[in-house]
Amino acid sequence: MNLETLRSKIDAIDDQIIALFESRMALVKDIGELKKHNHIHVLDTNREAIVFSRVKDQLHNKTLEPYIIELFETLMRVSKDYQK
Repeated sequence: MNLETLRSKIDAIDDQIIALFESRMALVKDIGELKKHNHIHVLDTNREAIVFSRVKDQLHNKTLEPYIIELFETLMRVSKDYQK
């Protein structure tokens, strides 16, 4: 496989990530509105712990664990900012 083929495959995956991100953020917005309406704090450390645990359990290549944690830390930070 050449560089352009590999990059093309990454572009296709990135397109899927963008679509999934938009879907996730639409749900994040709904959650934020629900929390605001019910006077619930945006930060839920118990939920975050559950997410991290689930993400680590789902990861097949355990050498990627620090990177998936970093990715989800960023994703949750962005999600909390969007909820506010």
